Amino acid sequence: MVLLVVLCDSWGLQQVTIKVALQGISPMLQAGMRSLGATVLVGIWMWLRREPIWEKDGTLMWGIAADLLFAGKIRGSDLHIDKINCRFRSGIGDG
Repeated sequence: MVLLVVLCDSWGLQQVTIKVALQGISPMLQAGMRSLGATVLVGIWMWLRREPIWEKDGTLMWGIAADLLFAGKIRGSDLHIDKINCRFRSGIGDG
């Protein structure tokens, strides 16, 4: 139960941090910095566990497919959010 509370708190704090950081850092730069930080942390974790990073294990094509699906999902979400924002700005969605 404590782990669940800590996890929820960290997710909530992340959203607040993103909103504060958006005032001074562009969203693309912020996303890039988070990705770079995550890459470094995963690299350190793999190094500590002595996991091979560049070993060919047959997962490259599956990884590329997953990345393309994720990119499509993000792009679709962006298009949908833009339509929602335009609707609210125009006053059509009020009431």
